[in-house]
Amino acid sequence: MIGESSTRRRRILAWGTAWGIAMTVVEQLAFTPGEAWATASMLLWWLTKWLTPVWCLVGCIFVWVADRAVRQHKIRGSLLGWLTVAVISAIGQPLLSIRVQTWIREFLPDAAALTTHGAGQIPLHPPTMSLAVYNLWINLFYGGLLMMAYSLTLRRERMRSLLHATAVARNHTQAILDEARLQALQRQVDPALLLNSMGELEKRYRNEPERAERLLEMLVEFLRCAMPGLREPISTVEAELRLARAYVRLQEERGSGSGWSIEELQHGALQAQFPSLLMLPLLALGADGSNSLLTTQAANGRVTLTLSGLREASLDFEQLLRTRLQSVHGEAFTVKRDPSTKTVLEITLIAEP
Repeated sequence: MIGESSTRRRRILAWGTAWGIAMTVVEQLAFTPGEAWATASMLLWWLTKWLTPVWCLVGCIFVWVADRAVRQHKIRGSLLGWLTVAVISAIGQPLLSIRVQTWIREFLPDAAALTTHGAGQIPLHPPTMSLAVYNLWINLFYGGLLMMAYSLTLRRERMRSLLHATAVARNHTQAILDEARLQALQRQVDPALLLNSMGELEKRYRNEPERAERLLEMLVEFLRCAMPGLREPISTVEAELRLARAYVRLQEERGSGSGWSIEELQHGALQAQFPSLLMLPLLALGADGSNSLLTTQAANGRVTLTLSGLREASLDFEQLLRTRLQSVHGEAFTVKRDPSTKTVLEITLIAEP
């Protein structure tokens, strides 16, 4: 906060000083004849009679008013401040100029001679109403331009800062979302599968680049089938079967031998809804060394998935399975397990009439 306040003060000082010096240059070029404006006497004249430091102060006040109005979103206050500063400056500058000239003549007569010599080269105007009106016009016109330029610059910088902050926030949100998706994927996919696949890829790229390319294709295909499930909680039986086939091909390419076979006993519509990524933990129930089989059958408004060759699942997993199916199908489903061997699990999805 302290650094920001110091930066604002330096900015206001820089803009106001530059405006006051620019006003001096404009007036010199407009009213000083020939090469007279490049003399030391003219420099003293502009510093005393024209009071360039005062114009720099007025410029700083204009900028301060504009800065305050932009930060507080007070356009009416900005207009009122602009008019107030212009009127006070138009009245006070000629009066202050007379006082300064009187003080120089009394205490610095040599400097007064130089100033008079410089001033004699341009027309002198006593503090009349016309001079006050002229100063008022200068303050209103050039002061308004200064405030407008500063306000537009400040608004552009604030907009750029907001856009940058928005981009940072968006990237942060995207990182959080990606992390959440990764965690969701890890809850459904054994992290060891991804880590072992990456380790196998690294080993193959050193020794067998062609096999590494095949493994990479299988891994990319598996992730491509899994990623939609991270965005949507509900998938279809057909999409989950594609994921299951990609998982089986990946495992076979890795040489782990998941042992799963996937068959469709009776072709039919497999567009029945199914919880996203639920197929992976089901396939993870495959018993080691067994020829596990996943069959699908669609007929008469029912889709039946039968998984054979499973190891016994925990009660928590079966409860999770029923909960996720219930979230999609309500009560329109059945889950049966062979009571004798407990190696066969049958899931039937009943279409709504």
